[in-house]
Amino acid sequence: ALNEVDVARWPDALPELAKRLGNFNIAFFGHVRGRYGNALLSKWPIERTRETHLRGGSEVSFTVGTRKLNGEVAAPGELHRIARGLLEVDVKIPGVNDSLTVAVTHLDHISERQRAIQLEHVLEVLSLRRHRSIVVGDLNAITFTDYTVDHWALLEQNAASKGWNFEASRCSDALRRAGFMDAFMAAAPEVRVYPGFTEHAYRLVFPFEDRFAPEAPFLLTVMPSGVIETTATLTPQKENALIAFTYTQSISDDLVECPLSLKPGKSIPMDSHPPNLRGTPYVWRREDGTHALVQTWPTTLNEQFRKTFDISDGKNPDPEKFQPQAVSEFQTAIGRLFGPAAAGCPIFFCHKKTENKSPAVVGTSEEVLAHIKEHPELMRALSILSIDSEGLGFVSDGSDGNGKMFEKHFTLTPGEQCVVYQKIGWETMRSPQPLAQFLRDAELQKPLSALAGKGSNQPTAVDDNSKSSA
Repeated sequence: ALNEVDVARWPDALPELAKRLGNFNIAFFGHVRGRYGNALLSKWPIERTRETHLRGGSEVSFTVGTRKLNGEVAAPGELHRIARGLLEVDVKIPGVNDSLTVAVTHLDHISERQRAIQLEHVLEVLSLRRHRSIVVGDLNAITFTDYTVDHWALLEQNAASKGWNFEASRCSDALRRAGFMDAFMAAAPEVRVYPGFTEHAYRLVFPFEDRFAPEAPFLLTVMPSGVIETTATLTPQKENALIAFTYTQSISDDLVECPLSLKPGKSIPMDSHPPNLRGTPYVWRREDGTHALVQTWPTTLNEQFRKTFDISDGKNPDPEKFQPQAVSEFQTAIGRLFGPAAAGCPIFFCHKKTENKSPAVVGTSEEVLAHIKEHPELMRALSILSIDSEGLGFVSDGSDGNGKMFEKHFTLTPGEQCVVYQKIGWETMRSPQPLAQFLRDAELQKPLSALAGKGSNQPTAVDDNSKSSA
């Protein structure tokens, strides 16, 4: 895949490159005046190409009389929109029944807002395709994880000197939410140890406190894997609250119909035991046929919480970070849990930034636990007391805001890319989380080590949703 291809300036470049590669097939979309754009060279047959002029694009000014990027002469007060395009190529891979759609694009380099608009258009177009999809190209979607602290500072200085709106990109998050897997992460060694991470925790909070006394619903914290992680009786009491993520979550049809699966040590009272997840307040079918999931758990809205988080009461301060659909679905779950009286109660929009210097271990569930078990010093640093390799779980110790110590058992999902890290809050403990979910809020620092595991020379480029991004 190639970006910034100028066939007017170098008309022989693509044919020559294709010839030297072994007579590759060529696809080109000149979204700028038919002469400048994106290209794909493929050793496999090209069945079909599609071209889309993307919405959005930063506007820049030029000195009067000079040539703009499209070749026209700039007029007084005229702005030029930097256009971007999407080239889709259906490739026929020998020995595979279905075709592969390769989508080549080049997103805005100035504004994160314009990148988001363009990526939304890309995902909108690809959602109409029936083939497996790979998105490739220069997305300009840099994150802190990709750079050292010093290099990031230089990038900020360079952007400021040009008047660009420089910020860490959330485009990778949008791709993950759409079902794509980061091909770079998938091809990385199976276990990576990071010295820490920066966490931007965005959370929705519902302070139920004693509003509905004497009602005390029984809570199930349902994970996307279908496993019930936490059970608790929601005692009506001052400062008691529910907390949830700020992005939409879904759960598969198969898991919705399965009998309830509880983590070891958890139980449900018989009068609160639905036959499956569909019978809970946290899962229901949306109008589009998918199943909504609201993963919520108890928290304490005390003075320490209010000191730690910036809180907006009742008004959404940033719809990009606090997705309106996620807010609406959290309110729906609250209504199903507490009844119609909860409809008029406020939702708190909360944010905090934390620099976490505790190690974070990333890889597949099996390889992460094996690596921690093989390195006692890392196990001690993570305060993990024991590891059950066969049961794919571990026990860690933790403490709450009152200094009370406790132990907690966690079970990981087989074959899942996950991270084991120190979770800091009212309760501080070592906790696992799906990697894609973790990276929505966190930026990992440069890894201390990367250790190849079994099969690491055969990276997976496409996930279960048959999508990938590079």
